[in-house]
Amino acid sequence: MSKEGGDMRWHSFETHSATEWPVRVVDVPHPSASQLNYCFIELSVCPLLVVWNSDGVVRTRFLVQQSAEAALAALQQDYPGHRWQAVDQDPYRMAALLEGQGSSVTQPIPVVVSGTPFQRAVWATLLKVPSGQVTSYGALACASGFPRASRAVGHAMATNPIPWLVPCHRVIRHDGQLGHYSYGSDLKRQLLNWEAALAQTKESNR
Repeated sequence: MSKEGGDMRWHSFETHSATEWPVRVVDVPHPSASQLNYCFIELSVCPLLVVWNSDGVVRTRFLVQQSAEAALAALQQDYPGHRWQAVDQDPYRMAALLEGQGSSVTQPIPVVVSGTPFQRAVWATLLKVPSGQVTSYGALACASGFPRASRAVGHAMATNPIPWLVPCHRVIRHDGQLGHYSYGSDLKRQLLNWEAALAQTKESNR
């Protein structure tokens, strides 16, 4: 089964096995890091603001109709009292991951997510959906152990603090339609088509 999106075909995760997305959730019950580092990554699809501490990535934000300064100021309001340090280099080679060079990411990228037990369970399950594939809200609910919670899964996607690394854009409606995305359907389609094209190229080169 596959989902039609523009000129690309998005393969359903339920019927297409592949390597998991190289991102892991770090459990930090009592975060103590008071310094936050940040950088802006120029990706082919859309610029991305990445914020991390000594434990891992804590926030990402796509710069959609928003300046870098405005995006940073919005996130800084969520972390009062923290020291912010601009860093020139992408610490985990995230740009290489999105550009299809996942083999250069030798260790899973650590992400620190805070949320309800339900949200954390859903986000952790979502990491099993690799680049180039999609799943539905209902299928993700079942895989997470909550078969009747597809609507709540949609809310978990909407409140995801680390979009792209926690790939909520890979969750679509059961009828193949895109569904909601916090950064707009255009970017969601671009991300899915970009990942599908990379997966297709990788498959052709085998």
